[in-house]
Amino acid sequence: MSIYNDFKDPQKIDTDVVAINNAIRNILLTPKGSLPGKPLFGSRLREIIFEQMDGITEDLCKRIIQEALYQWEERIVITSVDINSVPEYNRYIVNINYIYKDDRLNYTSQISLDL
Repeated sequence: MSIYNDFKDPQKIDTDVVAINNAIRNILLTPKGSLPGKPLFGSRLREIIFEQMDGITEDLCKRIIQEALYQWEERIVITSVDINSVPEYNRYIVNINYIYKDDRLNYTSQISLDL
């Protein structure tokens, strides 16, 4: 039995881990102010897309991710955000480790994003 459901279409229902990972992606990849009716929803990750790839930008990226998920995803607690830079392709690979607040999902999980 699933705890969380994410309805994509009538034939496909994502549950639990997949539903939460979809929500995390939606939060982080939605630019703040772009959703009508919810101007505060999303993250500010787009603001740092073309910034210089250095430790300051990586720290800012971590902070933006933590702030957005703390505000919009109540089902998880972030344990770590690891960022690996790939300068030759001008991108970051972000690994977010988290645990579930609900005791019925008593384990940790990870999501990886390519920015």
